[in-house]
Amino acid sequence: MSRPDGKVVRWAGALTLLVGLFVAPDARGAGAMLCQKPNGLVILRSGPCKPSEHSFGALGEPGPTGPTGSPGPMGPPGEPGAAGAPGLVGPTGSPGPVGPRGPTGVAGPIGPTGPTGPTSPAMLGATVVRANTVTLDAAANGMIVSSQALCESTERLLTGGVRVDTAAPNDLSKLSVIQSAPLAPADLNGWLVEVLATSAINAPFFVTASALCLVQ
Repeated sequence: MSRPDGKVVRWAGALTLLVGLFVAPDARGAGAMLCQKPNGLVILRSGPCKPSEHSFGALGEPGPTGPTGSPGPMGPPGEPGAAGAPGLVGPTGSPGPVGPRGPTGVAGPIGPTGPTGPTSPAMLGATVVRANTVTLDAAANGMIVSSQALCESTERLLTGGVRVDTAAPNDLSKLSVIQSAPLAPADLNGWLVEVLATSAINAPFFVTASALCLVQ
């Protein structure tokens, strides 16, 4: 189609669609198919499209599903629900197994030698041994047991010692002497013993401190 000024108006697409739609107007609702021919013409057929044509689907049927739209804005949060009732208290678990024995600590350095005491007379006189025994039925790992043997006020401490006995022979290896020395200060006039349980002991054992006292 030409305008007076000589320009051509291209209505090919609209004209093709209108012409094709009016080819078979009575085919609506009877399985009619919209078909596009290779030249771009869209026609309405009462049956399926030809192999060389592109089908736009049957007339009156819903078209293909469009792309998913973007999500809408988030709605306001709902009211919090009511708190549930507390559950029942579970049963108490059984105690776990006893842990392995820890490593034996490294012995500390030897302390400096004390000053030499006064020279005693050739005849010391009578001496007496004072002893004190501490008895326990059991001991936990790391427990320290102390025992003290004291001389009388009319006696003077000369030296002392320690003795450890156990009801179960194997428990003797679980006890270690960490202190066997005079009480400090010296005017306490006695001997101190400390024994460390390096593992749990479940049988009676005995720690005895002894003091050799000079009767003055």
